[in-house]
Amino acid sequence: MKRKMCEGSALFLLVPLMLLVAGCSGGGSGGSSGSTGGVVAGLAVADKVSVVDAKDGGSASSGFLSALRKLSALSVESVPGGSDYLTDKTNIYVNEKAGEAFKSVNQILCMVGQTKYSDSALVNKGFYKAMINSGVCQGNDDAANSGSSSQGDTSASNAPSYDIWTVKTDRADANSPQYLTAYVHMAKGGATNQPMTVHARVTITEAASATNSLGIFSINYKGFADAAPSVVIFKGILKTERDNSGNVVIKFAEKEYGGPGGSVSRNVKAAYVKDDVAKTGQGSAYQYENHGQVNEGSINFAYNDLFFRRVDPKSDQGPCLDRNRFETSAWRYGLYDAVSGSRSTLNGGFPINTKADGSGYYGYLGYYGLNLPPDAPPLNDNTAVYKKVWESGSESTTPYTMFIRGGKLKKHTRATITLNDIKNIPLEGGIPTPGSVTPGNNMYRVTWDGSTLAIRASATMNSNGPPAWQDVNPATAINNSTILPFSNLSMYSQSLGGQVNIQLSGCQPVDTNNPGAGYTCSTPTADTQVIFYKENAMYPSDPVPATLACYDNCPKAAGSDGIDGTSQQSMTYQISFDSNMDNRHDYTFAGMLLTDSATGFAAILSTAPAGQSWGFNSGPLFEANSDNMALLACDWNPNQTCGWKAWNALSEFYTWETGPNTWNHFSAARDGQGNFIKFDPPLQVAYIHSQTDLTAYDYKYNGSKFFLQYSGFGDLQGIPGKCIDPASGNTVTDCSSPGLRWVPEFTIPADSTVASGNNTYLVKPLEVEQRMKKSPGSCTNLTPVDMSGSMPNLDSDWVDPALPAEPNVTDAPRVIGGVIQ
Repeated sequence: MKRKMCEGSALFLLVPLMLLVAGCSGGGSGGSSGSTGGVVAGLAVADKVSVVDAKDGGSASSGFLSALRKLSALSVESVPGGSDYLTDKTNIYVNEKAGEAFKSVNQILCMVGQTKYSDSALVNKGFYKAMINSGVCQGNDDAANSGSSSQGDTSASNAPSYDIWTVKTDRADANSPQYLTAYVHMAKGGATNQPMTVHARVTITEAASATNSLGIFSINYKGFADAAPSVVIFKGILKTERDNSGNVVIKFAEKEYGGPGGSVSRNVKAAYVKDDVAKTGQGSAYQYENHGQVNEGSINFAYNDLFFRRVDPKSDQGPCLDRNRFETSAWRYGLYDAVSGSRSTLNGGFPINTKADGSGYYGYLGYYGLNLPPDAPPLNDNTAVYKKVWESGSESTTPYTMFIRGGKLKKHTRATITLNDIKNIPLEGGIPTPGSVTPGNNMYRVTWDGSTLAIRASATMNSNGPPAWQDVNPATAINNSTILPFSNLSMYSQSLGGQVNIQLSGCQPVDTNNPGAGYTCSTPTADTQVIFYKENAMYPSDPVPATLACYDNCPKAAGSDGIDGTSQQSMTYQISFDSNMDNRHDYTFAGMLLTDSATGFAAILSTAPAGQSWGFNSGPLFEANSDNMALLACDWNPNQTCGWKAWNALSEFYTWETGPNTWNHFSAARDGQGNFIKFDPPLQVAYIHSQTDLTAYDYKYNGSKFFLQYSGFGDLQGIPGKCIDPASGNTVTDCSSPGLRWVPEFTIPADSTVASGNNTYLVKPLEVEQRMKKSPGSCTNLTPVDMSGSMPNLDSDWVDPALPAEPNVTDAPRVIGGVIQ
C-alpha cells in the first residue's frame, strides 16, 4: 500500500524538502531573472544526504550488487549500447539510525531531482513550473503502510499525487556559482496538516565529485500554512563547507513551531565531517519532539573503512556495524523494452489548466482521476479545462470538457494460479477464526510454505494505523478438520494485485440441514487453485450491462430530500453492507452512475464515515443472467444462490468505488467531438523471484510468482515488505509502534525480466538503500566525539529566504515527474 507522502507529514518533511532543493537542484534566485540566453550546464550536488557512503560489496545474501555488476556483461548482449537501460543511473545509499535527522531529506531529494534543476535546458531560462510526483519518492517506508489491505482495494493505493513547484535556476557561466529559487506547494504538511507553501534559496559553489560526494552548497528555507502566510511554522538551514583540513562538513538544523502559543514542537540538528579520501567520518545528531509527549535524544557516531559505531552520549553504548555486510532494499525501479532497452512508458495522463491562458490552476488528469492543488476549487461536471503541454519545443493548448461522477465502476477479469506459485507470499484478510463461522475482530496473515497453508500472524482490526501483527506460534494449519464459513478463503495481497481467493476442494457442510454451520474441505495442496482478478476502470465507451446484481458488500443509496438520483449536488448517502446470501440488491448503470433500483438514487458516498477515509469499494456486481446465476448456485441446494461465490466463480465482475476523495471519482475529458480521452491503466507484470542461496532471507520466495503493478517510470509496486527496528536492525512482526520502518523484503536484481502478455521487459533498480549489519568484530578503535558545537544555530545562522511574490508562470509545466517536456 502506498500513501501520499505529504499527508499527515510532520514539519521535518518540509525541511528535507528544502534540503532536497539544495541537495539535488542547483541554485536559488539572486533576485534577477538571470536569463543570459546562453547554454550553461548546472552544478549537481548530492542525490542523497547520509551519514556514511555506500560501498560496493556486501554479503552474498544481499544479491543486488553482484547482480548489478553482471548488468553490463549481460545487457550489452541483449540491448543496444547507449540505450536507456544501460545509461540510467542506479543510486545506492546507506540508511542508518544516526541519520534520522535527515529521514525525510532523501524523500525530498527524490522530489527535487524531478525538477531537473541542473539540466542546461532549464538553467538561465527563467521561472518554470514542475509537477512533482511525490508518491514515487515515498516508497513504503512509513510503518503505517504495513497494513496493505487497509485501503479496501480503493484507488488510493496507486493514485499519484502531484505537487506544483515554481522553480528558477541560474548560473552566469561555467566558473560561477549556481543559484536556485523554489516555491513549493504541498497538499498537507506541518503540525497543522493543512495546505502549505515552502520558500527556499539555494547556492551551490561546488558540484559533487569523487573527492567530495556531497558538493558545497547552502540552503535556507521556511514553510507556512497557506491560510496564514505571515506565520512561519517551520524553518531550516542545510549547508556543506570545508574545515581547516579541507574535509567536508555538513550542517543541518530545523525547527517546527506547532506547540501551544507557537512554541517549538520539533527541533532537529546535526553536524558531521567526512574524509572521502580516507573513507572516515564522525558526527552528532539531536532530536526533540513535543506533540503531546516529549521525546528527546542525541547520537554520536564515527566510522572508518571497515566499521561504523553509533553511541548514546549518556551511556557511551551502542552497536558496532560492519560497513561491508548489509541488507539492501530498492525503492524505485525502471522497466525497459527487452529488445531496444528503451524506457517503458504509459499514457498515464497529462497536465491541465483551468484557464486557456494558463493563469488558472494547474492540475493533472490521468487514469486515477483529477489531481488539483489544495487551494483549487473542485471542478464540476461540464467544466472546461485545457491540456497544456510542450511539443517539439513549443507549447500547445487543447480544450476539453470535464466529465465527472461521484464514483467509478471497475471491471475485474479472472485469472488462476496455484498455491505453489505463491510460496510464502503473505495473504491478509478478516476471515473468521478457524473453527468459527462468525466474523470476529481479528485479521489474519496466511501463507503457503511449500507444504502447509497456515495462519502465521494475527492482529486486531484497526482503521487508524497499521495492524499490530503478532506471530501465531505454533502456526494454525488449515486442513481437512478446519471448519470454515465458505468453501474458499477470500484474502488480500498487494503482491497479487489485490483481492485473491484460495479455492478449496472436497468441501462438505458440517451440518447438511444448516449451511451456516460451515464447511470442512480437503487439505490444501501445492496444486490448490488461487484466483485473482485483473482490474480496469470503465469508460463511457466500454460495454457494461445495463443492470447489475449484488449479494456481498452492497452499497445502498438511501436518498436525501427527494433530490433526483442523477444529481450529485448536496446529497448524503448511507453505505451499508449486505452479506446475507439470500439478500440480493439490484442496480442500473447508466451515465456512468450506479443507481440503487430500490430507491432510485445514485450510490454516491460524499462524506466518509469513520474507518472509511479512503472511500468505499463494493463487493462483486454482475449481470444476473442464467450462466452467472448457475455458477452461484449453492452446493447444498441448486435452487438457492450463494452470492459469496461471485468472488471466485465468475469469469468477470464489477465493483463500484465511491467516496469523498478525487481518486474515488470518475474524472475524464471529452474533446470537441464528444470523444473521451482514455488513459493506460497500470501495467500488471508477472515476476518470478530467483534466490538459490539457502542462507538468504529471501530464499523462501525462490520460484514464487508475483503480479506487480507498474504505474510509470520508477513506480513498481507489489513486493512484500517486512518491518525493521532501525535502532537494532532486527526484523519485527508488529509494525504499529512509532519509529519502525517498513521495507521491501527483497530487491529485484538488475538483470531480471518481467512479462505482460506476450511482452517481456528488463528491470533495473534505480534507488537502493543499504543497511549495515552488526559486526562480529570490534569497534574499539572508533571513538565518537561530540560535534554539537558545530551544529547550526537557527537564531543566528538562518537567513530568511525573503522571496518576493511568486511569479505567475502561465506556461505549461516544463517538467512532469522528472521528465523534461
